[in-house]
Amino acid sequence: MPKFDLTTVELGDPATRLLTVEEAATEILLALPVTPPETVPLSDALGRVAAQNVTARLNHPPAPVSAMDGYALFSRDVRELPARLRKIGVSRAGMPFRGELVPGTCVRIFTGGVIPAGADLIALQEDVLATEDLVHIRAVPKVSQYIRQAAGQRRRTDPPSRLGAANRKGRDGAGRALRQRRPVLMGGAQPALRPLRASRPRARVSSLTESCAIFSIER
Repeated sequence: MPKFDLTTVELGDPATRLLTVEEAATEILLALPVTPPETVPLSDALGRVAAQNVTARLNHPPAPVSAMDGYALFSRDVRELPARLRKIGVSRAGMPFRGELVPGTCVRIFTGGVIPAGADLIALQEDVLATEDLVHIRAVPKVSQYIRQAAGQRRRTDPPSRLGAANRKGRDGAGRALRQRRPVLMGGAQPALRPLRASRPRARVSSLTESCAIFSIER
């Protein structure tokens, strides 16, 4: 028995050409009205469509931070190794050092800790010998190698790449269009249902069977 590809069959008049399922679904979606936007919590926004641009409110990170555990210092203080510096404080994630870094000193720093003003180098903790107040530095990396610069990952007004990122950018809510779910009844040789505003009058949906099917289309 010969096989026919109904999606390519032309009936002479272009207006009566059989539509593919994708074409029919597209025309149905274009005919659906757009619902007014509403503001919902991010936890309820999954599956919805953004009604406006969602942008970051904060830089990430908001300030230069350390990518490693070690000691923040001035690179000019370790031009000759080994070097000995005086430890004057500690910087932890969420608990920055409040003092002033001066030549000949360093600050103990942990991953995520804010870099003290002026510091341009992180000496890794495994490359130093530390006592209570003194730090003996045996080796150092390149300048700024382990410093994550402010806004290095995301700048203010940048769009988040996914819904979870919006939460990390300081967004607790967003304008979203209501999700629509419309049932559509289709028969093997029946005209597309109104209020579908088909671009081609008398357009029909191609089907391999005469049975009816019910499916939903979301917008």
